[in-house]
Amino acid sequence: MHIHNMAEVIIVNGFGMLMLLFLQLIRYQNKSVKYNGDSLFNAFINTTIIACAAEIITFALDGLFFPYNRALLFFFNTVCVLSTGTVGALWCAFVEIRVYNNFKHLRKQFYFLTIPWLLELVACILNFFYNGLLFSIDEQNVYSRGILMPLSYIVLAFYYLYSVFIAHIIPKKKTSLRFFPMYYFIAPCIIGTIIQGLCYGISLGWATVAMGLIFVYIQTQLLNVMVDRLSGLYNRTYLTQTLRQLSEKRSGTIYGIMMDANGFKQINDTYGHAAGDRAITATGQILTESLSKECLAFRYAGDEFVVLVLSDEESHVIDAIREIHTYTDAFNKTGREPFTLSYSMGYASLDCKNGTSEEFFKQMDEAMYLDKKRYYKSIGYYR
Repeated sequence: MHIHNMAEVIIVNGFGMLMLLFLQLIRYQNKSVKYNGDSLFNAFINTTIIACAAEIITFALDGLFFPYNRALLFFFNTVCVLSTGTVGALWCAFVEIRVYNNFKHLRKQFYFLTIPWLLELVACILNFFYNGLLFSIDEQNVYSRGILMPLSYIVLAFYYLYSVFIAHIIPKKKTSLRFFPMYYFIAPCIIGTIIQGLCYGISLGWATVAMGLIFVYIQTQLLNVMVDRLSGLYNRTYLTQTLRQLSEKRSGTIYGIMMDANGFKQINDTYGHAAGDRAITATGQILTESLSKECLAFRYAGDEFVVLVLSDEESHVIDAIREIHTYTDAFNKTGREPFTLSYSMGYASLDCKNGTSEEFFKQMDEAMYLDKKRYYKSIGYYR
């Protein structure tokens, strides 16, 4: 037993557990505030608490002799190993949900994400029959690492790298979410894992995971203030902030699209306000899936949306409008809702240095209103 390390293990892991229990208390007190990935984040926290407790127990039992202690050492060390892969998989799933704002994409990636975890599970099962594969418990009930212990670090590294891919590579293709507290979690976890991996007997990994979860929670709450929960898009507050930053830091021209859902009142009147909420949610998903890396989507008010196209080429805004129509048609063809969606859209340009937000919105709104008139004319309704 590493007696000289026992105090450090209890203090570090105990502090990690206390931080996470306090975090759970805060989340319980704010249980009415839910967001996508909340259940995954809850499982994330609980797994880390279990791992912190398991690591304390493994150090406490190391080298002791009493009935079934060897079996207990095998069990709790296995929990520690499996928790590593579990936390990695949960982190990737959480990032998927936060970036894509729905479970559909996660379900597609489920089997891919579980493969590394299953490899770790198989290694843990084999270790019961071949002592020393992942770790060994010798005749003195003392733990030591096995030849396959690097597998646990490889699995964790895979999940961390894949989460970076999800948050920063894929969004360049299809998502409107522009930032995520990725490195607030990964940075402390990597530091703690490297130190624990290189310095045998030091217990720092799970405490840094707990620290990373605290950072992610704080940043996620700040992000939620700027995101409309129904659509999953940025809200009007963040739109105002974005335009202010563009006027301060960017020169040249950008474009903006004003969107208004056609017949939204009829959806509410015919199918109820719950259907209207689903229409807003579907609009958010359409924009998230259809827009390119140079676009930012916002819910402006009610059934109105704004898309900023951070380009000075008019062809890019025309492409964005075409893609929105294409994805809207695809949604309607699914028939999963009793209503169909369509949008009136108008766009305008903004000179970031010399233009004003008021004039920008006025021009977009006027262009959108002209498109709305064309829509009403096409359905034989005149206003």
